[in-house]
Amino acid sequence: MRVKRFIFRLWSNYKAIRYTTIMLSTVGSTGGFAWLVNRLSAWRNRLETSIDSPEFITNEIIDEQHSRWPTISFDWRLASAYWWVVALIIIFIIVWIVAHIRVASPHNGFTRDPRREFTVADRQWIDQCTARQCEYRIGLGLLRCNRRAEQLDHWYPWSKGGATDRHNLVNLCAHHNRRKSDKIPTVWSTKLLYHARLHYFPPQYRGFTKPDGIDYRMLDTDTSIIDEDYV
Repeated sequence: MRVKRFIFRLWSNYKAIRYTTIMLSTVGSTGGFAWLVNRLSAWRNRLETSIDSPEFITNEIIDEQHSRWPTISFDWRLASAYWWVVALIIIFIIVWIVAHIRVASPHNGFTRDPRREFTVADRQWIDQCTARQCEYRIGLGLLRCNRRAEQLDHWYPWSKGGATDRHNLVNLCAHHNRRKSDKIPTVWSTKLLYHARLHYFPPQYRGFTKPDGIDYRMLDTDTSIIDEDYV
């Protein structure tokens, strides 16, 4: 019973497991059906050949008793191609699952930060760091949106416990701010943003390049360089 409850919880709570199971079942059933159709087609062709022109069936023993039921040889090339396709699909599923792992909760001392809005100084600071260009990553995270940044946003959503802190601040265009909404960012997208920021953030603000949602105002161990206008 414990195993059943554990499996039920996994199935209920993790969409990735459900999607993976459905996709693997679809691939397996489709591949099996395609293989069966191929085998039946090959059997039919060899059967017709053995009846009409038995002299062309060189790899079969033809006699009156077995002429209507020739032995079907297994096409390993077809099986190899099929398993290569299955392997590629499995790799794609694994990459998709890894790319959708969400970042851990910042575990701040509040459910929601009492201060939600960023200040004018925060806007001036992030505009200086980003040249007022949207920071959203597009094209599998390889490119940066070239639209003008218009809105400040919490990288780790404020509604999910993210702090209103410059370590959690991103500069986005209106389109990508709506698209991001209040979704918890993935580890993959956070790493991409971090590595991209290393190229365009000023050196004195390198401590702010990795957004994590933590309220550094409550920590005494913050070693990031903060400018005079930071409040």
